[in-house]
Parts: sequence; structure tokens; C-alpha cells
Amino acid sequence: MSRHARRVRLMLAISGSFPIIAQAQTADPASTAGASPSLVWQAQQPTSAEAPPASPQPGDLKLSFQPYIWLTSYTGSTGAKGLEFDIDESFLDLVDKSDSVFGLMGAVDLEVNRWVFQLNGTYTTAQFSGDRARVHGTTGGGDVEIAADATIDLDSVWFEGFAGYRFLEKRIGADKSVGIALDGFAGFRYTDLELDQNVTVEETITLPNGITLEGGVPRGISAGKDWVEPLVGARAGFALGERWEIIARGDIGGFGVQGSQFSWQTVLAVGYRWQLEKWTLSLFGGYRALGQDYSEDEFVWDMVTHGPILGLRATFSF
Repeated sequence: MSRHARRVRLMLAISGSFPIIAQAQTADPASTAGASPSLVWQAQQPTSAEAPPASPQPGDLKLSFQPYIWLTSYTGSTGAKGLEFDIDESFLDLVDKSDSVFGLMGAVDLEVNRWVFQLNGTYTTAQFSGDRARVHGTTGGGDVEIAADATIDLDSVWFEGFAGYRFLEKRIGADKSVGIALDGFAGFRYTDLELDQNVTVEETITLPNGITLEGGVPRGISAGKDWVEPLVGARAGFALGERWEIIARGDIGGFGVQGSQFSWQTVLAVGYRWQLEKWTLSLFGGYRALGQDYSEDEFVWDMVTHGPILGLRATFSF
């Protein structure tokens, strides 16, 4: 089985990428007695001025599934085996230039008392065309850097997992309808990249690995790299009344492990939810940005992948 096919099967089996922060439910006061708090508090209204609702207490188990789309844009540089490409492409640019733009994304969250867990992943494929590449190598005049016309086919997989603890749960406001929750977490991010580089140089040049590119002759060079980087971060949720919620996450990672010099990620989303029997359905939209600085074995990935997100989340309480 090819590496490409294995990645697709992995993503179909696990489904994951947007780091959703626990779920908010809207329920009547009677149905929430003893319920565990989600990251965003269950929004309840006091039954009377004398008897405000009690704060939910930990105890339940909640499981959430969220498929979504991430309209990715790319800003930075990448390349391998002596080739390096500067990329600044929006999602609309990619749609216009590429024969295919495809993504498979989703996430799974689990809450047990104050402990929170998540698996999430993203698979995307896109083509960058009409870009200029820097080619590092040797000609008759010695070591040089020359320009080349190039296209790149990129397959990328990100898979993340973490475990965390809910440090803060609080309601504010006269009617206790505004909730705040804060989680801290630690985990990992697995990155798997495949580059199919196609270049045409004006003069013959020999790359550092011994490959010779002949002037005026198109040449395809493939390269792949995968690595695992640790990460730490925090996420917060804010319930605004019975329906609306704001979700935010930030993390940093890399720390020089396996060639990953540094990585960072931010997510901000707004959600609207409905309560249906024992499960909650939420529609969310926002923006996600992932920056990575990786360099090892003549493979470079210094890139910010960013763009709007839109998805649906289903939360089941047990």
C-alpha cells in the first residue's frame, strides 16, 4: 500500500483536526442536576430571584465528534534536495491554479470530570503552480544559487493528541448566564509532508545530493518528511446566554525536537448550539493558523498554514 493511501485510510479511520474546546449544552434546570461542566458552562436561567441555579458539578462523561472544513492558505517557504520555494497562496489562488484541492478533517473530544482529552487531524492536498524556486547547487563556476520555474504538489497530514485539566469554571453576571472555563494541556503534533517538485532551470546545475538538472529540461524530484513535536497550550470557552459560545485555543511546540525549531497555533471560533434530547448539536465558524519552522536533512518547511474554518459538532452525554 502506498504512503499516500495509508495517510488517507488513517484520516478516514480517526477523523480529526480542529481543536474544539469541550461542549456547551442548553438544558432546563431539572435535567442538569449533577451534570459535569463542559468547557463552556451550560447556560441556565434562574428560576427565581431567590433561587439561582446551582453550579454544575463534575461527574458525567461527554463525547464529541466534529467534522469540519479548513480553507487553507499558505505563506512561507518549503523545499528539499537543494530546491526551495517561496509560497504566498490564498485558498482562492489554490482553487484557481490547482487541478484538485481536497481536505479531510475532524476531531474527537472526551471529558471525564475535569479531565479533557482530544484527538484531531487534517489531511489536505493542493498544487502550487507558476512559482519561482531557488536552486542551490554547483555549476562550472562553483557553488551558486539560481532561479527556476516550478510547480509543487503537496500532500500534508497533521495529527494531534493531548490530555489536559480544567483549572477554571465560573459563572458571572446577575443571572449567571455567562460562563467561563479554562483548560491547560500538553500533547504532541505529528506532521507528514510529501512534495512532488517539478522544476525547469535555464542552465545546467548539480544539486548537493548529486542530481543534475539540465538547462531547459523539466525535472521532477520527490521528497517526503515526517516528524513528531511536543506541544503545550491552553484553551478557553465563553458561554453567552443559552445559545452562543466563543471558543479560543493557543499552543506552542517544537522546542528543537527532531528538527522542529518552533511551532505555534491559534484558533478562534464562534458557535451556535441546539439541545436535542441527551445530545447537543453546534454549528461553529472561525479562523485557524498553524505556524511551523522545521529544517532537517535538506528538507525545509517554514510555513504558516491558515484560513477560515466551518464545521458541525455533536456532543453526547453519558
